[in-house]
Amino acid sequence: MGAGGAGVRNIDPDVIRYLEKQLDSLNLHGTAQVLRSLADQGDRMQKEAQDRNRNTQRGPASIDPVYVSVDVETTGLIPGRHAVIEIAAMPVCEDLESPKKYFDRLVMPFMGAEIDPKAMAIHQIPEKMIEASQPPGRLFQDFAFWVSSLGADETPKQKIFIGSNAAFDWSFVTWYFGRYGIENPFHYRPVDIETIAVGRWGIPPGSSSRKTREIMNLPEEKTAHRALADAIAQAKLFKLIMDQIGKETP
Repeated sequence: MGAGGAGVRNIDPDVIRYLEKQLDSLNLHGTAQVLRSLADQGDRMQKEAQDRNRNTQRGPASIDPVYVSVDVETTGLIPGRHAVIEIAAMPVCEDLESPKKYFDRLVMPFMGAEIDPKAMAIHQIPEKMIEASQPPGRLFQDFAFWVSSLGADETPKQKIFIGSNAAFDWSFVTWYFGRYGIENPFHYRPVDIETIAVGRWGIPPGSSSRKTREIMNLPEEKTAHRALADAIAQAKLFKLIMDQIGKETP
């Protein structure tokens, strides 16, 4: 129906209706019905074109973000050479004192991973705990599924990775996703908490979260350098910063 379809697009439905009335007056009802059908089809095509134009002008539907605080503890500083041995994450929500949704797992190092004693001394996770942990491929698959499920019961939401010195945690997490063929559920731009503080309050670049907490008058976390405690502390700090920015913005 190539030629016929093209013809319908080029004929104004009002012209078709005029011809329909003329044919009715001549008792040519069968032909009039065909023209009536063509007119209705033309109306539908015009409406669809108008809807497409409105959607194009409006642009893609906006997707609300879910900010997810992520922290990893590792055997060193270099992804692929050193391993993640603990990962925790939680969405930034209203009730951060007793969060209901969080991810917290120990990770078995991949075969051949190097262990830096200095790194192990920071988090002090016992080797026996690590030996009894979950293999990394399956664990990071579970983690990606957990992230994807956040906000799934509501409208679609974009998952934004946040962290303190986010580049470090982001580099390890994305390396594992790539290593085990797992689709990254996060937006491609992670958010670093200290970078926001640098731009907003002039905190010296390269400052630690401790300096940011001092500026925000927050107490020092007592259980630092365990993944879940750090993820919760980051979420609290990020929420406080964003609330403060909201108050300062007219």
